[in-house]
Amino acid sequence: MGIAPLSAMIMRCRASCHRAKEDMLCLCLEIFRSLWSAMLITSAKYLQFLVKLSSFASITTIYTIITIYQYMQSTLMIRFKASLLATLLFACVSEGNGQKNTFDNLPPLAELFAVNDSVIKEGHRLYFFEKINWNVADFLFANHKAEEVGASLTYMAEDSLMIALFADTSIVNTVCELQWDMRTNQYNPIETSRVLTEREKELIERRKVIMTRMQDMADSINGIPQGFGNFNFDIIRINDNITRLYILTGTLQKNTIPFGNDYSIDFDNDNNIVAFRRYHNSLLAIQATYDGEAVTPIHSHLENNPYITPTDICNYLLYARDVFGIDTFMVYSTKFKTRFLYVDKMKSIITAMDNEKSSKKGKKKDKKSNKK
Repeated sequence: MGIAPLSAMIMRCRASCHRAKEDMLCLCLEIFRSLWSAMLITSAKYLQFLVKLSSFASITTIYTIITIYQYMQSTLMIRFKASLLATLLFACVSEGNGQKNTFDNLPPLAELFAVNDSVIKEGHRLYFFEKINWNVADFLFANHKAEEVGASLTYMAEDSLMIALFADTSIVNTVCELQWDMRTNQYNPIETSRVLTEREKELIERRKVIMTRMQDMADSINGIPQGFGNFNFDIIRINDNITRLYILTGTLQKNTIPFGNDYSIDFDNDNNIVAFRRYHNSLLAIQATYDGEAVTPIHSHLENNPYITPTDICNYLLYARDVFGIDTFMVYSTKFKTRFLYVDKMKSIITAMDNEKSSKKGKKKDKKSNKK
């Protein structure tokens, strides 16, 4: 059976069906999944149908399409960018709800995908550094006292090997060390002290200089409310010319996902400050669960910061995903009139365009939303 006759049949079923729209969508998807599995329709026609069918979807049903997409991708039937499919699907979602949709507010799609892909990569890299810093600190305080430590260091020893260590007060030997093989996702705690390499001594010295020069930007960095948490610092080599210091706000408060009050400072090879970024205007503590149920974190970005940020992704991964098991978060861009949804299973940012109807509702809602 070709796609056109079957689509017509499904449309007739839908017209006479009294189920909810989401249930009908799932039924249609199951019909086509079965046909595709039985090789009665091609992968190309299946994808064609998904895009058409998504015009009946709402944001609550996009996960069904994502699941089908992931299944197809895992079977190596499709190999194109997830972000492209996701954007097309959400574009169809808004059209299907009878609302005028346009990409006029957005930059060119190639630029949008490039920015989002870059943000995802940077956010995950920052998460890796922050996560190993958490783990090596736990390792340290389980076996040593803070008085034994003279310095700390986290760096990429090889392309897939990250090392986090604490040095003694003489900056000669390690106190403890944690190695992470990123290929196997295996942590290797090393309790035995060893002599620091010359490279490690140089990196420790540079870290001291960077942390000292950070004070030049102190007036541009907001404090943290008493009892909320502390700043976390991550120094990452971005390329041959730039080293970036990230300043994140962390928290130990229960049921809380922190976003905002985050910064980065770029240093050249002479440790001069060449760039300063304030990712958000304020600190936002988002409640992770309501009535015992985890919810998708949502906050808004002002026009000077229209995209999801690497720090958004990092803190989402650290708190929302790792602690509460939440698989998405959303940022509303006031500049682009767009909702960016990060879906962790796809490692992709989905773009949902705003529209006339939702904008009218959104004006009232955004007054109460979490703007930063």
